[in-house]
Amino acid sequence: MSDQITVTMISGGIALLVALLGIGGAIAAQLVATRRAFENSLALFERQAAEAQQARDEAARIQNRHRFADQKRSTYGRALRLADELVGAREEERLANRNFERTKRVLERVGDQSDALAKTVDDFRNSASEQHDRVRRLAVELADVVGEIQLLSDNTVRSAADRLRKSAQTASHVEESRYVEDRDAFLLAARNELDVEPA
Repeated sequence: MSDQITVTMISGGIALLVALLGIGGAIAAQLVATRRAFENSLALFERQAAEAQQARDEAARIQNRHRFADQKRSTYGRALRLADELVGAREEERLANRNFERTKRVLERVGDQSDALAKTVDDFRNSASEQHDRVRRLAVELADVVGEIQLLSDNTVRSAADRLRKSAQTASHVEESRYVEDRDAFLLAARNELDVEPA
C-alpha cells in the first residue's frame, strides 16, 4: 500500500502543481492583459489629449488670424476716412482763406468805417485758422494710421498707403484724378491683401 499511497501522493502533488501553474498562468495572463489594456487606454488618452490640444491651437490660430484681419480692415477703413476728411478739410481751408483775403481786400478799400465788415474779416480769419488746425490734425492722424499700416501690411499696401497719404495732403478737391487713382489703388491693394471681393 505504501506504493499506492506514494503514487497517489505524487500524482496529487503533480495535479496540485499543474493546478497552481494554471492559476499562476491565468493570473499572469490577466496581469499582462490588464497592463496592455492600461497602456492602450493611456496611449488613447494621450492621443486624444494631443488631438484636442492641436484643435485648440488651430482654433486659436484661426481666431488670431480673424482678429488680425479685423484690425487691418479697421485700420484701412480709418485711413480711407481720414484721407477723405483731409482732402475735404483742405478744400474748406482754401475756401476760408479765399473768403478771408477777399473780405480783407474789401475792408482795406473801404477803410475801418464798417464794423460789420471788420467783424466779418475776423470771422473769416478765425474760420481759416480753425480749418488750418483741422487740416494739420487730420494730416497727423492720417500719418499715424499709415504708420500702423507700415507695421501691419505687405509692401503693396504700404506703398499704396504712402501714395494715398501724399496725394491727400496735396489734392485740391476730392474728385481730383490723382487722389482718386491713389485712393482706388489703396483700396484694391487692401482688398487683395484681405482677400475681399468688392460688394
